Amino acid sequence: MGVENSLSSIINEYEADALGVVHFKLIREKEDLDSDESFNPDMTHQVFGESETIFGYKDLDVTIAYMAGSLSTFIDIRYSEKIPRSLSNGAEPDDIYKILKKFYTQELITSKARFLETFQEELMFKPFGQLKSGYTIKSDGKSREFVVHFVDYASPDFEAFSSYLTRMEPFVLFFVDGSSFIDLDDRWNFYVL
Repeated sequence: MGVENSLSSIINEYEADALGVVHFKLIREKEDLDSDESFNPDMTHQVFGESETIFGYKDLDVTIAYMAGSLSTFIDIRYSEKIPRSLSNGAEPDDIYKILKKFYTQELITSKARFLETFQEELMFKPFGQLKSGYTIKSDGKSREFVVHFVDYASPDFEAFSSYLTRMEPFVLFFVDGSSFIDLDDRWNFYVL
């Protein structure tokens, strides 16, 4: 019984609570990628299963970084050790990239250097659709401007917007319980803040 508990304890070191090891970052400046500022998901069961655990890694850290405008996505998976086959009884560690790729159908960038190369394009990003309204929030001596854009099937940039929408949808899985991807309909209107 003692050996069994000891082995179970060792195996537990290779199980990570996805809520604690998955971190999101919104990148507005290049420096944001190296910043400690991030936020965790509210839920992960729609991606990593009901137990919300990731198996097979010690000291796991999964960072999902989005360019704040275009939503280009960088995945950074770090760990100190993968579970040895001798301990896993033949069970393979979860293939985190493969799991995420099921939901992120657009390109997932895995090279930090390549992600930062896209930053120049990010500076040129313009929201899709037609500007409907805007407002400014002042806090702590800083002002932030927000705008609302309207997009529908007749918008000249609707095709590009639909690609953008597929980069946005996986994010929702981590924050809205029971969410699912939508099928685009020519009768739908979209408002993007």
